[in-house]
Amino acid sequence: MRQILLVCFVFWSLLVNGQSYHLYGETTIGGINNDGVLFNFNPVTCKDSVLFSFNGTDGNTASRSLVLESDSILLGSSEYGGVKNQGVLFRYNLLTGKEDSVTSFMGLNGANPFGGLVKASNGLFYGGTGRGGVYNAGEIFSYNSLLNQYNVLYSFNDTDGFVLYGSLLQIGDSLLYGITTEGGAFNVGIIFNYNILTNKENVLLDFNNTNGKYSQSSLILGQDGLLYGMTEEGGTKNDGTLFSFDTKTLTEKVLVDFDSLNGSFPFGDLMQTSDGLMYGLTSSGGFNNDGVLFSFNPVTSKDTVLLQIGTLNGAWYPSGNLIEDTLNQILYGMAQRGGVFNHGVIFSYNLKTGKDSLLFNFNGANGSTPDGSLLLIYDKPTGIQELVKSKQITVFPNPSKGLFTFQLHGVNESTKIQIYNILGEIVYEQEFIDEKAAVDLRSLSKDLYLYRASNKSGDLNAYGKIIIQ
Repeated sequence: MRQILLVCFVFWSLLVNGQSYHLYGETTIGGINNDGVLFNFNPVTCKDSVLFSFNGTDGNTASRSLVLESDSILLGSSEYGGVKNQGVLFRYNLLTGKEDSVTSFMGLNGANPFGGLVKASNGLFYGGTGRGGVYNAGEIFSYNSLLNQYNVLYSFNDTDGFVLYGSLLQIGDSLLYGITTEGGAFNVGIIFNYNILTNKENVLLDFNNTNGKYSQSSLILGQDGLLYGMTEEGGTKNDGTLFSFDTKTLTEKVLVDFDSLNGSFPFGDLMQTSDGLMYGLTSSGGFNNDGVLFSFNPVTSKDTVLLQIGTLNGAWYPSGNLIEDTLNQILYGMAQRGGVFNHGVIFSYNLKTGKDSLLFNFNGANGSTPDGSLLLIYDKPTGIQELVKSKQITVFPNPSKGLFTFQLHGVNESTKIQIYNILGEIVYEQEFIDEKAAVDLRSLSKDLYLYRASNKSGDLNAYGKIIIQ
């Protein structure tokens, strides 16, 4: 149960840096129509909101990642649904709560978009599909958000790739790099680039099983100038690989052979943090065969298992990508299965403390089987930040030796005050009716603590820091 309480107060670190944000994502099923949902999650209040339930016509089985088209518009895709049940490219307006289908994939214009979108330096969004196109091997497309215009750019033909699963990566002004899951000389995938100026695709590397096969990830550009990625299978143990690729010499190097104990079948993308380490997820493997969160040091080529996913209240099968709150060094991810209701979870991992938290349990009605990565959007100075600035609660003296007075302003109902230590554990809890409340914390050790004031409905009124000297 301590894990669940820790959940709701990942916001400890958020307060220290004065930043708040929401996380946005998708589930492949669940919701009103069981076709998946678009949701947002507030790591401060631990509340999830279903923004939109897909109904098949406007999308079904939304996966991978969302991107910001503008300050208030999310852009994403669903693998199925639409006119021919071959997928939809959609937009969602955060201000109006309205979803619009940009286009329905119909076969020749692509089918089953598995990967996410990327915004290139020319302002256009680029993506790919797993099927469809002239040869039904997938294709590359662009989307002009200003003109609301979708264009097919290139159709794969199996020899030059088949099934684009991950997102594309732009390097320079004109080249997009990517990986296909199948196709190529050995039919187990390729690394390619595509020139947006000349409309030409080049096969740069054929996977051959030994160096990896069936990649379902995207490439990332490392701080050392090399490309890094993962394959779901292949390698010495056929449990997948982590590799680097040099775009100048067109050479690939297998850096990690997954072997079940250190994880197996990586299903998402790597990410690199400011300290130079890379982090990723495997969909299975580890002690419980439920998947792991790992780090990789590109300097020493050492990989380290940081978290056995199965310890997260029974969660398993993590998929998609990790995302980082860079200010506080917190990673967020999702697992498709497990949790209290066995519909998947959102979890976090604190890089500074090495502590993990189960943040949210999907229950079917609010979504099920989350896939892809979360999108982190920092809040504008509204909401919680306004509450703090409006001085709805004053604490004095602060710091103190343990005796504090909480003065409420403009609050006309009973208020629950909870005090948390740095581990996210509740160390004091009391409900007050009067506008002024005395809180005695002299039994606690000298340290920094958080307070949270909420109403009867559990809605957050205010929060802040107190120090016992």
